[in-house]
Amino acid sequence: MRKLFAGKSAFFAVFFLVTFAFTWNLVHGAGAIVGGLSLAAPELPLLAHSPSVPPDPWDGVRLAHTPSVPPDPWDGVRLAHTPSVPPDPWDGVRLAHTPSVPPDPWDGVRLAHTPSVPPDPWDGVRLAHTPSVPPDPWDGVRLAHTPSVPPDPWDGVRLAHTPSVPPDPWDGVRLAHTPSVPPDPWDGVRLAHTPSVPPDPWDGVRLA
Repeated sequence: MRKLFAGKSAFFAVFFLVTFAFTWNLVHGAGAIVGGLSLAAPELPLLAHSPSVPPDPWDGVRLAHTPSVPPDPWDGVRLAHTPSVPPDPWDGVRLAHTPSVPPDPWDGVRLAHTPSVPPDPWDGVRLAHTPSVPPDPWDGVRLAHTPSVPPDPWDGVRLAHTPSVPPDPWDGVRLAHTPSVPPDPWDGVRLAHTPSVPPDPWDGVRLA
């Protein structure tokens, strides 16, 4: 402490700071100082050095130095360094180095070096050097020098010089000179000259 106040410059600096702080309190309305010093300035009406606008309702509210947005719901969730996708169901399945297709059912079948077609059923049949058609059934039959048509069945039948039609069944029947209609059954019946209606049953009845 003695070393601090030994220098004159340090003494004057401390004195200046104490005096400056005391004067600052008096000027800004600190009021009367305890002890009743006569250096206290009279109280003056304080006017605001700003426009007469209502105070800011958010003036006493202190916000953090971050945007006022709701927190991220995934903020406390820590994910691994891989995409958040479901695991591959085939991930633990190890396949051989061949395509995953069913084996060929003909893989173990060995064929000869010939086409896999059924043998020709005519392969062992030897034909003569003639066309393979059946023989002509009329080949050994010798015909006369006339057309091979059957004879006319009417060739030996001799007909008269009249038309070959049956006779008229009514040719010998002679009819009278009257029309061939049946007689009238009412022709000989004579009717009276009165209407053919039944008599009136109320004709002889007299009412009072």
